[in-house]
Amino acid sequence: LYRAAPTAGRAERVAIASRLARDGETFGPAGTLLAGRIYAEIGRHEEMIRVYDGVVETAHARLAAEMTFSVADRMSRVADVESARMRLLAVSAGDPNGFGPRAELRLAEMAAEDGLGDECIRRARAVLGRESLNRNDVLRTLGRGYELVRDHRRAAECFTGRTPDD
Repeated sequence: LYRAAPTAGRAERVAIASRLARDGETFGPAGTLLAGRIYAEIGRHEEMIRVYDGVVETAHARLAAEMTFSVADRMSRVADVESARMRLLAVSAGDPNGFGPRAELRLAEMAAEDGLGDECIRRARAVLGRESLNRNDVLRTLGRGYELVRDHRRAAECFTGRTPDD
């Protein structure tokens, strides 16, 4: 019902139901992953972080990578940049074929936000062509990096959907 017509009251009922179900704990880390996703969907990101941080150490590597990425992504958007960066670096290194490319792209975006064009370019180039990522998202981030280093020709190529020659 929440998805059909989201309201604050329905979000509260979903949160209560999740807590009563022990945040999916009965079903192990996969249940906790689902509970965290639900919390994120209803805008209860602090709850998502709480449940993920409670099981990430014991979760299967793939689930742990997704949980860590989700927490880091949220942290990076609410100004806890250094904690987010550390978590994203861990996911990037520890899950190169799963959430690693997404973590690397988020690190490239954060580098662009910090005005670090060379780092942005290096990280975006590292994941260019990865099937798990939207090519346009990667090119847009790469273009931002080229803008920062004042290489406007390459930036324009990225923004038109072409990979610039290096």
